[in-house]
Order: sequence, then C-alpha cells, then structure tokens
Amino acid sequence: MRLRSLVACLAALSTPVLGCGDREAVEGPSGPWDHLLVPGEGRFRHVSSFDTTGGNRDRYELAPGDSVVLLDQEGSGVIRRLWITVASGDPDYLRRISLKMYWDGERDPSVAVPLGDFFGNGFEKSHYTALPMGVSSGGFYTYLPMPFSRGARIVAENGTG
Repeated sequence: MRLRSLVACLAALSTPVLGCGDREAVEGPSGPWDHLLVPGEGRFRHVSSFDTTGGNRDRYELAPGDSVVLLDQEGSGVIRRLWITVASGDPDYLRRISLKMYWDGERDPSVAVPLGDFFGNGFEKSHYTALPMGVSSGGFYTYLPMPFSRGARIVAENGTG
C-alpha cells in the first residue's frame, strides 16, 4: 500500500520567540485564541511539498515503512500552521501514519503520535472545524503555535502495509 499524497504547509516564524507572536492589545473583544489570528513580528516562511518539474505532483509518495521530513528548520521560530492531506487505500491509515516532531536538536521526538490521534480522528475520519484544529476540505489542519529555539524537524512515517 502506498501513501499517495502527503502535503504539509508550515509557516515558520524565523525570528527569536518572544511570546509566540502575541502583540499588544488589539482593538475589539479579546479571547483566549486571539493570538492565533494576529500575525507575529518577523519573517514568515511557507514550507510545503512541490513538484520541481513545474507539474502537478506536489506531494510525497511513501511506500510502506518509508518516512519523509516535512520540515527541517534551523534557528528559532514558531510553527503557525500545519496542514496535511492524505490519500491512502489502507482503511486504518489514521493509526498507521505517524507524525514525529523534534525541537531544538532533540534525539528523541517530543511528539510521536498517529496522524489521526494528533488531529482528533483516532479511528474514523470525521469532518469538524474549530479554530485551533480540524478536518476540513480533505485536509487535517492545526493553528496551535509550536515554538522552538534552535530548530524544528517534523517527520511523517508511513506504517501502512
């Protein structure tokens, strides 16, 4: 079984982390998630799969047991958005594809979780939308800030068979 499509979009803030992008008070009502909607200071980057030939194959194709590095960022920053789509014939892919996240040169991942569990869909892909994360338009997304001081690496592993 092959993982036919895996796309990740990560916007990494590449300046020192000083409060995860929070700014002084913004006009209007204030809530616990407001900082997710206010751009942080610094330089933004967009990292994703893309077709180097200029075609429409902007994805990673992973054979069973393979892995791919979705992000390998040096320096400090904050991951502001993670969006992933998956096409797999394996009915249990939510539990068999995993994400591993390493911060600041760690040898062992801080996050090691099945894809479905990370996005609140452990056993069945169910559409839901919420500000911090959800499953919508065929993709899994999160806007939870993930800060790092010296570097970040995110790896997807295909455990389907």
